[in-house]
Amino acid sequence: MANAWKPWNDHVMAIKGVVGGGLYTFGGAVCYQDGLNASAGDIADVTKCFAGSKHSFKLGDTKFMVVNVNKDFLQVRAAGSPASVYKSATMYVVAVGGGDAQSAVVSNGCFKVSELLK
Repeated sequence: MANAWKPWNDHVMAIKGVVGGGLYTFGGAVCYQDGLNASAGDIADVTKCFAGSKHSFKLGDTKFMVVNVNKDFLQVRAAGSPASVYKSATMYVVAVGGGDAQSAVVSNGCFKVSELLK
């Protein structure tokens, strides 16, 4: 059976330079992910970053450091690769760029997908 969230995540994966993308509920459930291996505990740490009580998190084996945060957005980096996390109305939208990805492109694309889900 096809996952209904895959077409939404396909929008994330279509962002230039993106090598990993995912959609996660605020409670940590994986709706869909491609190129990422996040767990519910990983997503709980993302929530703590939004609250300001953490400044880094892991998605699978990759550690991300928070560069910028506001109530709806985390700009993060992992080993020189840009990534973004945006809140939609009901979930997190995550886009992880490869080593040659431009932070602004990854961020803007991730934001647009999150806006489609509001």
